[in-house]
Amino acid sequence: MTTLLEERPATRDPQVTVRLVTEEGRRGGRGGGGGGLTPGGLLNTFGLGAIAVAILLVVGAITGLVDLGGIFGSTKTTTSTKVLLKDLKDLSSYNAAQGVYQVDVEIDGDVPVVPDFIAGEDVTFRAIGTVDATVDFSALATDAVEVGADNTVSIILPPPNMGAAVVDPKRSEVINRSRGLINRIGDLFEENPTSDGPLYIEGSARIAKAARESGLQERAQENTIQMLEGFLSRLGFTDVTVSFEKPVAKGAGS
Repeated sequence: MTTLLEERPATRDPQVTVRLVTEEGRRGGRGGGGGGLTPGGLLNTFGLGAIAVAILLVVGAITGLVDLGGIFGSTKTTTSTKVLLKDLKDLSSYNAAQGVYQVDVEIDGDVPVVPDFIAGEDVTFRAIGTVDATVDFSALATDAVEVGADNTVSIILPPPNMGAAVVDPKRSEVINRSRGLINRIGDLFEENPTSDGPLYIEGSARIAKAARESGLQERAQENTIQMLEGFLSRLGFTDVTVSFEKPVAKGAGS
């Protein structure tokens, strides 16, 4: 007896597809759109924007539509003459130099034919005082300051003014005084027999003369130039010219 075996086609195992769905995918699927903005996405967006702006600037510079000099160019400030003149006038009177002097004043009050111990007076006075040399900025004329190109400036000033000699009473003294007998007797009838007023007057005159002969005015000019060079260099001036001229009196040329 023959047994027939029915041959059936072999069946294949069903294919299984596995899909991984994240939480962000679920939220995206629900909203129907892409995922939210991330830090990386923001950087990419800004980077593309910067490149686009750079391209526009280059194209604009080539075509002349955009002035890069106006955007990135530097600015230069120039000090005007009026402002600089006001700054100098605000300095007012500048004490440019001071001299300290010591002079001896000798006064001989001898009486002819009479010995010194009987009548007469000899005094030696040591005077110590000062003299100031000042420059007046307050009366500068409008044409006294000239600002040129390349940070240059020229200034015309009046010569330094020599002040009055001032004798210091704390440092000055009479170092010798000899008086005759008659002079001492006469002192009994005078309120102030040994007044030193004339000694101070003579000492002041001699100190003023010593100041004029010592080159104090020239020293004051040098100090003024150095001061102005330092002052104006802070304002940006690199070439400073200072000259001293006597002001012309009004009506002198007419």
